[in-house]
Amino acid sequence: MMERTCSSPWHVFPSLPDPVGFGGMFAGVSENGLFTGGGSRFLGKPPWQGGIKTFSDRVYLLRTPQGPWRELDSRLPFPLAHSACTPYQNGVLSVGGVNASGPLRDVCHIVVENAAVRWRALPALPHPIVYGAAAVVSDVLYVVGGVAEARSTDPLSTCWALSLREGSRWTAQPDIPGRAGSVITVGADGKRLYAFGGMAFLPGSDGTIRPDPLDAAYCYDPGIRTWAPLPSLPEARAGAASPSARLPDGRFLVCGGYRFVFPGPPQDHPGFERTTWLYSPEKKEWDEGPPFPYCRAGNLHGPEPMVTAPAVRWKDWIVLLSGEVRPGRRSPAVLGLTFQDVCSSMR
Repeated sequence: MMERTCSSPWHVFPSLPDPVGFGGMFAGVSENGLFTGGGSRFLGKPPWQGGIKTFSDRVYLLRTPQGPWRELDSRLPFPLAHSACTPYQNGVLSVGGVNASGPLRDVCHIVVENAAVRWRALPALPHPIVYGAAAVVSDVLYVVGGVAEARSTDPLSTCWALSLREGSRWTAQPDIPGRAGSVITVGADGKRLYAFGGMAFLPGSDGTIRPDPLDAAYCYDPGIRTWAPLPSLPEARAGAASPSARLPDGRFLVCGGYRFVFPGPPQDHPGFERTTWLYSPEKKEWDEGPPFPYCRAGNLHGPEPMVTAPAVRWKDWIVLLSGEVRPGRRSPAVLGLTFQDVCSSMR
């Protein structure tokens, strides 16, 4: 049964039926049920102790918000994580990503029918993209940013578009302006594409490359093929849930992710950002949104802010699934926020 989280309007959905959880899953809605799959994680040892990242081909289905989750018997054609994903029609579009074989160009429409995974391949990307972000505007799929290799410190400024009609091919759009970033979050309002935050990299004084989260925001109008700057995020944000959920009143919710890179040992990491943000295209301004929960009981960790989690609208909910809650550590937690909860938090 769902409950409210500690000192937060977010609700706890049944956790995924996995004790570890995944980062970089996809999520969508088919036959009125919520499904999610793919993702990456470290089993046995964390990465700083030599742990190996593994990739999943599993898919899970939730018929009602009260649960339970069901792991489907059918699986993906291959393991997949950290693709640019966006809900579309009766499923989800997945673009690029990575698995143990390396970065991917694969693009597909994934649905669940009669508790079975259905996979329809679409034209492959012109080049691999990992940690990109995707959204659909007027039946055109856009993918923005990312990197060509999972460990790259040279993000892409590219924006690619694919009409979802048969026989279409990918076309290059104007690059997103400003500094290039990966793990951007994007959203769409039916006419325009919005891009928020991301992770750039800067050369350090000692010759090393250091990550640098971005606070930039832009809007792309496909009709005139032009990017326009928007008011910057109140604070930098990389790895927020993507796509950015659009509320019935037109605002976009930017939640999860982080605003700075923790300088200490990864095992001492304090966790990610509780603060969420709401952007109003009509008013062209930002407001603080409902804070994330941060609950602990003894040595057990409750729901916490996450990065690299998918966001999806399901029924009257905005749902965030699994993700990374510390460097190298995932969570099976699933959090939900109703549209009414968002409005109440703004009073």
